[in-house]
Amino acid sequence: MTDCHKISDRRTLSRTATNLTLARVVGAALLPLPAIMLVDAYALCSAYALLSAILPAALSFCLVLNYAVLLALLLALTYGVIPLLAARQLRLQHGVSPR
Repeated sequence: MTDCHKISDRRTLSRTATNLTLARVVGAALLPLPAIMLVDAYALCSAYALLSAILPAALSFCLVLNYAVLLALLLALTYGVIPLLAARQLRLQHGVSPR
């Protein structure tokens, strides 16, 4: 076996290990997502009920909808950055300097 094949095999094994680690990290991060969504839905329903008692229904709906969009954006950004941070951490562990 030539040196090129050995290097290619090492790279393939390294990529496979990296992909498995990324899959584990993303899977672990997604485990609490249903509970987070349930708590958010409960908070939104409670906020709407509270605001509807004080404000007109349309205004209450608008405020709760804006808050729901904000929560969705924050969740999307948080869960979207997890693979990037995990890949960066793996590069640091393997001694590759970050870009």
